[in-house]
Amino acid sequence: MFVLNSEEIKHKVGFKEKVSNYLENHGVPLLAIEGEIYYFVDTDLLFDVLKSSPLWVKFAKKFK
Repeated sequence: MFVLNSEEIKHKVGFKEKVSNYLENHGVPLLAIEGEIYYFVDTDLLFDVLKSSPLWVKFAKKFK
């Protein structure tokens, strides 16, 4: 289940599919998918997972 009107949510961060898969596998809930971008709410959980992630995830391009 995804949020259909995710454009209204201000604090969200988007990533491509590969990074999205990593985040989901580490417990970060997915907010929405818009085309090829997967959005997550910018929370402490997302920050913690990104902080402890491998370099290829840390340097992935972010979409807001």
